[in-house]
Amino acid sequence: MFNKSNNADKHFLEAFHTLSEAARAIPDTALDPERARHFIEDWQRMAEQAVLTANLYSLRLMLDSLRNMVKHHPEWKTVLCRYAGRLAWISGDYPQAQHYFTQALVMAQAQGEVAVTITAQLDLAEVLLSQGWFLRVEKLLKLGLEFSYQHHLELEQLQILNRLGRLYHYQQDWEISQTYLGQAFSLLEAKKKVYLGSKVTPLKLHLEEAFNYHWLGTNYLAVRQWSEAETYLSKSLNVSNQHRNVLGIAETLLKLGMVYNQDNHHDSALLCFNGSLVLCEQLYYLPLLLQAYYYKGLTYCRLGQYQEALSPARRAVELGLETEQTEWLARAFYNLGQVYHHLKEPKLALACHLRSAELYLSTYQQPQWIEILIDTGNFLLSLQDQRAYWEQALECYRKAISLMESNQKLEHMAPVVGKMARAFTKVNGMAGLEDAARCYRLQLQLAGDLDSVALPPKVAVAMRVEALTGILCCSGLRINQSRLLGTPVQTSEPHTSGLSGLEIPPTTLDTSGLEIP
Repeated sequence: MFNKSNNADKHFLEAFHTLSEAARAIPDTALDPERARHFIEDWQRMAEQAVLTANLYSLRLMLDSLRNMVKHHPEWKTVLCRYAGRLAWISGDYPQAQHYFTQALVMAQAQGEVAVTITAQLDLAEVLLSQGWFLRVEKLLKLGLEFSYQHHLELEQLQILNRLGRLYHYQQDWEISQTYLGQAFSLLEAKKKVYLGSKVTPLKLHLEEAFNYHWLGTNYLAVRQWSEAETYLSKSLNVSNQHRNVLGIAETLLKLGMVYNQDNHHDSALLCFNGSLVLCEQLYYLPLLLQAYYYKGLTYCRLGQYQEALSPARRAVELGLETEQTEWLARAFYNLGQVYHHLKEPKLALACHLRSAELYLSTYQQPQWIEILIDTGNFLLSLQDQRAYWEQALECYRKAISLMESNQKLEHMAPVVGKMARAFTKVNGMAGLEDAARCYRLQLQLAGDLDSVALPPKVAVAMRVEALTGILCCSGLRINQSRLLGTPVQTSEPHTSGLSGLEIPPTTLDTSGLEIP
């Protein structure tokens, strides 16, 4: 799946040694302009190669040597900040990376270098995207795209189009994502024709080719077109292999593993995840390492091999705690909870699920959280005689529905509204019948509106049956209650405007007695 070249490592070390010797031979004064230009160009080329081949030790040494020379060449501070930021980003230190990239952007703008400014914008967008700042990323990228059009910088334009495609993928807007990636692909093909027959093609072009294939494949993965996803991801892997882009190989192996997992080729998926793990361990790239362990554990769960799933699931939680990536930590806790549940460890399972719910409910919500919020709510609702946990389940459903409404993801809403109705009756008993009935009426309306549009016909019919049954049950229970109390039955108008009127009080759960090993 991936290969390494000892000869390439040898050549890199030889080149690095030559560059180091040249740096030591330079007097402690400023260089003449021509010599300075050659030195910084060679330095950047070597630094780029160090990043691609995951040679972070060499990159640290190179940064140390450049720091000593910046006092005589302050114009190199932008380069220094850029690669210091990349080192911090790969190491998972996002605040430090953001600090360096912001400095690089400010200095590039002050120097009036458009191409360098766009590169700095791309770097900053990269780390902001890792932290979920979608609107800031969109603003940066579109500003950079405008500059690239104005100054006819086609390689920078290609980079930005690719990253806009990735941004909208993260926002689950597949159509816009595919549009930007398609534009990038067309530009990429045009640029490749320019260099056809040439002995030297810019490395950046090859990296963008791999990036484009990777995210086209990832889009097909998201819409469950496994064959197309595998085709594009395999193309990306081949290009990354040719240019020893270790981080690109690790990321693409992870996505290929996800494709095989979804397509029920679990053995192939495990091979991909293990390959990604090996490279991520070499890189010590913790964010991707966390994901590789998470998906490895998830694959063993799907195979029903829960004992084998325990170790990677625990490791994913450890890495999530270390990197403080809220979304992935919440996922990791949920997955570990599922493992403990099947290993008949109910207290540990409960502790993990509660921690997962706490993380999801206390932070900024994203569209991709919808399904796991629903799953977490389902688990908490299934617990017997635990009113506080049922209230937490209700909160999970409310958050999930809010995300569906704000992101136009309505296909899951009818089933979740039904679950929410059951949660109201569990939490409030007879006092919750009115809210439950309103949920069932909304479920009935949604099932009718979404029939054959977002819901398969059979599912829509099942939802309507569930809603009608729920309405009848609530009405029957309320009639019996009124007879017992001697009060008239209160009726209300059908609730058709979302769930904003269903107020759910906040809950505080005591989990002090539940420890996770």
